[in-house]
Amino acid sequence: MNDFVKDWVDRPGGNKPDHRPIKIEPSNHKDIEPHGITTYHPASGVLLVAKTLGVDDDPTEEIDPYVDGFHDSALKYVVDGVAVDRLPNPTLLTGTTLYNVPLPSLVRVIDTVNPAAILEFVTTDGTVELDFPVPGTYGIEVCSFPHLDVTFRVVVT
Repeated sequence: MNDFVKDWVDRPGGNKPDHRPIKIEPSNHKDIEPHGITTYHPASGVLLVAKTLGVDDDPTEEIDPYVDGFHDSALKYVVDGVAVDRLPNPTLLTGTTLYNVPLPSLVRVIDTVNPAAILEFVTTDGTVELDFPVPGTYGIEVCSFPHLDVTFRVVVT
């Protein structure tokens, strides 16, 4: 007998037919809402796969560690088993020079007229001078996990 039922029965008048405790049955498992988890890479905290677990699924059977809930890897990462916001990217663009670039970073230059013409490189310098030999509009993307990705637009005349 659980404590709630015992307290109810032991109180004065508690065992009269009109004061009998109600036995509460566990709800049918079909009524339980499925919930989500997101797996992550344990060393980096990079979120990998968000999935919905059914009632009969056991999240402890996952190969990778996980956090409860659905989390967007573009906005979150995992620190000490908790999904937290990714860090703001401090990169600034002045003219055609990037400053305060987190290290290391992947810098991607995209020609907006010909998006197939992509230049990518990893920088280990906090300042990046970009050289554009052809006039046009270019997209500049700086990616440096766990910082948020940042995108700039440069118009070269």
